[in-house]
Amino acid sequence: MILSITMSDSRGIALAKGVSDLVFVEEDCEDVFPVLGRGLKEAGLRVSDLEAIVVDVGPGSFSGIRMCLSAVKVWAFLFPKIKVYPVSNLDVWAFVSGIIESGGLVYRPAGRGNLYLARYEKGQVRGDYSLIPASGLEGIVGPRSEAKGIGAGDVLRFFFAFSDRLDTVEHTHLSPLYIYPDDCSVNKGKR
Repeated sequence: MILSITMSDSRGIALAKGVSDLVFVEEDCEDVFPVLGRGLKEAGLRVSDLEAIVVDVGPGSFSGIRMCLSAVKVWAFLFPKIKVYPVSNLDVWAFVSGIIESGGLVYRPAGRGNLYLARYEKGQVRGDYSLIPASGLEGIVGPRSEAKGIGAGDVLRFFFAFSDRLDTVEHTHLSPLYIYPDDCSVNKGKR
């Protein structure tokens, strides 16, 4: 059983036994964890029955992503047989929008007048991520798509399409996708 979970923008979970065997999906959850408990119960499963967790590592909601990753780290620690696959929602959107097939750009608002940007060569599954001023998009030519919200079902479809090209990580190395340099530095001396 595979679990996909996203809390970067929309909050959702999906459970599947295989590519075409979706067992449970709920998008736009107010609180993901009780919904996950209900989904596992409806499927007659426990967290220990999971083979893999595919988790959206961002970019997106600071708090949502960290809550999600904390839960996944605990589950992977308690049940070491569970494989963890971190995926960026930019990569998932590139798949959903067809950019992976053609090559091009995926972007989304990053706040502070900036955009998260991911570039893809034709067939490239992982983007080359950067942060640019929103005005910088005007000078870029080629196919592009603005990332709208992705759901747990999208994350699951991405996983099944590219699982042979994705890497697992140890729970101790699972971290959010940082693109803003300031997001991962300590403000020394500032109070």
